[in-house]
Amino acid sequence: MKIAQHQLYGLLLYVSSSLILVGPSLSTKIGIPRLDTALMPLFLVLSIVGIFFNKLSKDTFIILVFSLIMCLLSFNSLILNFSIENLLDYSFFYFFISLFFYGVIYFEDNCLIKIRQFLVFLSSIILIGFFLELIFKVQLVIGNEELEVSEGAFKGFFFNTNDQAVVSTCFSALITFFFILNEHNKKIKALGYFLVLLLGLVVFVSASRAAIVGYIAILFLALFLNSKSYIKVLYFILGIGFSSFLFNPNFLKPIFNFLVNFNWLERSIVRLELAIFALDEDNSVTYRTEIYKKFFENFKILWVGYGPRNYQEYFNLNPLSYSLGYRNPHSFFMEMYLAFGLFSFIALLGLIFFSLWILLKNGFLTLNQKIFFIFSVILFCWLVFIPSSILRLPLIWCLILFIVIYSIHHKRNHLNTSSSKC
Repeated sequence: MKIAQHQLYGLLLYVSSSLILVGPSLSTKIGIPRLDTALMPLFLVLSIVGIFFNKLSKDTFIILVFSLIMCLLSFNSLILNFSIENLLDYSFFYFFISLFFYGVIYFEDNCLIKIRQFLVFLSSIILIGFFLELIFKVQLVIGNEELEVSEGAFKGFFFNTNDQAVVSTCFSALITFFFILNEHNKKIKALGYFLVLLLGLVVFVSASRAAIVGYIAILFLALFLNSKSYIKVLYFILGIGFSSFLFNPNFLKPIFNFLVNFNWLERSIVRLELAIFALDEDNSVTYRTEIYKKFFENFKILWVGYGPRNYQEYFNLNPLSYSLGYRNPHSFFMEMYLAFGLFSFIALLGLIFFSLWILLKNGFLTLNQKIFFIFSVILFCWLVFIPSSILRLPLIWCLILFIVIYSIHHKRNHLNTSSSKC
């Protein structure tokens, strides 16, 4: 019975996650109805029901409590601003509960192996979508004309390049943790580096400057933590040296001039040049800065949020120059506060900090693993500023949740082994 239950939750985990990735393409390219949109409420309901029929560890239970508090405290916003679109946004966003719960059950046995298999599976989908567009110039998701293959924007199964870059960076960090960090098997480590490098190509071509910074940080930290003491000093010196050249026009200009000759890199190079040498001319940065500034200029306590994508009323004293900001504020934390209110926002912070506590108090994890998870939380907080909205991008949560799941099961397995020896 237990085996069958694990298989069921494993199937739900694989099907739901893959639908999130390929659903937009199946809809816009082939005309198949959005199965991810249609089934997301069902996936969420099944996970919430399943919580009450499974014996869960204390740490798992507390994380789920924080998650459910976020749901319950935001429910008023849904009632006051009800629409089918809002309901679906809620279902997509709170799918992270399903990701966590399905993972907790499915990864219980052979946790590390199953997580590795799942990461390879999802990473393969991301890479297949990207390379299909890059090599064959096939447009997989039809939408914004500015983000099409003909314009040099290779976004695979995603609606835009930023979403692709963020998810790819998250999975690069996860693969680093589960395939490279403290791994002695050379084949597994080689596979990890191979996947990370391929995902790095996706990140770079996606032309998301912030994601590129996050990805480079992953590489440096991975190399640093996996090296011996005297090599760590070398990497530290190289890191300082690299940083000194990073914004040096005399060093970068010749490299950019060479790379821009490759058509598939042109968009990325142009955006990088703009970010490094002419940041004040970057409309994207200017626009985001305006949103953040006017958010604090208009700041008021929201006991109940406005609901997803409905923030114009908040900015009515100092309206935005670009109306899209009323739907997509380009900041997950700001979006949480505006959509769901103060208490849901506090519950979100509680979820993040308790996840940190779970890892840090686990005496069976190595120092490198704890350092990398602290970095992963910081990376998560950095990356969620990149997409216009993450309400329908729940796979970002994998960066925190999967490492937490591993920590919970890793600790349990060590305790069970110790007790069996007594």
